[in-house]
Amino acid sequence: MTIDENICRLSFKEMVEIKLKNVLRHSAKENLKCNLYRQVIRETEESLIRLALNAVSYNQTKAAQILGINRNTLRKKMKEFNLTNSFSKG
Repeated sequence: MTIDENICRLSFKEMVEIKLKNVLRHSAKENLKCNLYRQVIRETEESLIRLALNAVSYNQTKAAQILGINRNTLRKKMKEFNLTNSFSKG
């Protein structure tokens, strides 16, 4: 079985936990203070919003429905993450 096949069999939670274990192990080893909680939340939220917008060609109403958030909240987050109001690959 290839690495890609193994990754596809993992749940989202399992993939996140593998990455976080590595980051935490490194942070503890190096005694780093990196505000990991804030970084994980911000990067995950930004990716989720960007991918949802891309999936619906930046239709904000549809993206907000998929995400389960108010369209005004989505617009606020788009501004916060500097996500332009046009379809982009990424």
